Amino acid sequence: MTPAELKAKLPAVVAAFRVDDVLIAFSVEHVRETVRGLPFTEVPLAPQAVVGIANLRGHVLAITDARERLGLAPRPGGTPVCVLLERDQRWGGVHVDSAVGVVECPPDRWQPVPATIDEGIRRHAVAVLRGDTEMLVLVDIEAMLSAKD
Repeated sequence: MTPAELKAKLPAVVAAFRVDDVLIAFSVEHVRETVRGLPFTEVPLAPQAVVGIANLRGHVLAITDARERLGLAPRPGGTPVCVLLERDQRWGGVHVDSAVGVVECPPDRWQPVPATIDEGIRRHAVAVLRGDTEMLVLVDIEAMLSAKD
């Protein structure tokens, strides 16, 4: 895919979330809601990044941990925020540390993922948006929700 084709597919508006000291984002098109403390059931023998499954109004969701998926240190405590995502009629949840808000991102401001980003984050990143003090990482929803490690 050429850089022009990639930029044409990047979202103009994202929902931003904090995971450790990393600012990640999902297209608002796929974010359905955020829930703090969503109850879930652990699944024996599930991949390490899958913390469990939850039933939310009839949708059975696999819940993954963004920290584990991105290769970051375990959450030191506290209740995670579960970001509920839907893509192609497939639902899933991702535990993050906190919700930051909605960010407008003109497609021409997105940049390729730099090689200097940690490998765990780079594997799940689509593009980055550099701000004055930090970088926003657009995350691949399919890779984040995948049951595969």
